Amino acid sequence: MRSVGTLAKVTINSRAALFAAIIGVVFGSAVFGQGRPAGPAIATDADISGVWNYATLTPLERPVRFASKPFLIKEEAAAFEKEILRAAGDLRLGTGPDVDDIFLERGHLGVVNGRYVTSLVSEPPDGRTPEATEAAKARRASRTQASDRASGPEDRSLSERCLRSASGPPMFPSADANIVQIVQNREHVVFLMEKFHDARIVPLDPRPRLDGGLRSWMGDSRGHWEGDTLVVDTSNFTDKIGLTGRFDENLRLVERFTRTSPNTLLYEVRIEDPTAFVGPWSVTVPWVRTNEPLLEFACHEGNYGLPNILKAARADEQSEEGGH
Repeated sequence: MRSVGTLAKVTINSRAALFAAIIGVVFGSAVFGQGRPAGPAIATDADISGVWNYATLTPLERPVRFASKPFLIKEEAAAFEKEILRAAGDLRLGTGPDVDDIFLERGHLGVVNGRYVTSLVSEPPDGRTPEATEAAKARRASRTQASDRASGPEDRSLSERCLRSASGPPMFPSADANIVQIVQNREHVVFLMEKFHDARIVPLDPRPRLDGGLRSWMGDSRGHWEGDTLVVDTSNFTDKIGLTGRFDENLRLVERFTRTSPNTLLYEVRIEDPTAFVGPWSVTVPWVRTNEPLLEFACHEGNYGLPNILKAARADEQSEEGGH
């Protein structure tokens, strides 16, 4: 369900104008299929452009009871989906009202190559993420302690600070705002994320990578076509992504985008982060074409959560000091 709540999402003309400006700067007049800008042409007939929804009920990691069962038959999938919705109090089952449900876009169980999958993690074969390294465990513990203290906004999560979210990369489904618009020509592909307004520009020409000292939230991406599959290799992430607790600056992604039908796009990503996980792992998520518009994801506007968290932390400190 896509509607307006505390984190208001409202369609506005200025957002469309902003995206048009981005596309104009990157593509000029040569949007895919309408000509070609100067420079080397990248030969491909693949078209992954459009608006896609990657919401899903499929969990990231395989539930223990499905340890040896990577796929479900239709009847099992229907029962599992109903179980997930019931546990969440989803309004679609009539078990609500759940006040949180106005924010959520849960989708359905994912179907990959005609089969219902029990986890988005496709490698390792057990459908579970590899164990975190000792350094990563220590970092997460430190982050938890800092978050509990809430000495300042830097101690809170990136999503609470409206800096980076599940929109990634890697592009994992989240509870809301799972819409992405893809626009392409022969030299660039742009991913416009609904959540947190991210516009990710991926060049397709053979330009060199940025220097290792130049890092960003979304990393430095380079793309190329392998047949009808767009392959995007991304590194040079900032060490600040360690604030999410999952990855660090040594993250490297190889993403694959394959159009499997007129209304389906398969997203596959291999994740390597040797200082965060003891081994590489892969995630596969089916995307579905949608006619829904991208809406404004207004994070801080009217959201008093972050200042109130900090005010409460200061009040607790004063109360503790007064008790001594």
